[in-house]
Amino acid sequence: RANRAYMHLMLVNYFAKPYSAATAATDLGVPIVTTADAGGNYKRATVQEVYDFIITELKESIPNPLVTLMPSTFCFINLI
Repeated sequence: RANRAYMHLMLVNYFAKPYSAATAATDLGVPIVTTADAGGNYKRATVQEVYDFIITELKESIPNPLVTLMPSTFCFINLI
């Protein structure tokens, strides 16, 4: 999911207008693709929808990063 979020970020940066809070809800971005479908009829999402998707994907892929650390790593980080 993190890779998919990164790819959508790259695509929206290359093929859409830069993010502006005033116009993001109406500016066309790129299609949001969550499954592989070569014959799919994808519609362009707005820039705001793409950024919301990216944030959601990242939050869901890394819900609590400290839980995934090994105890020794966590102790080392606290010592620094």
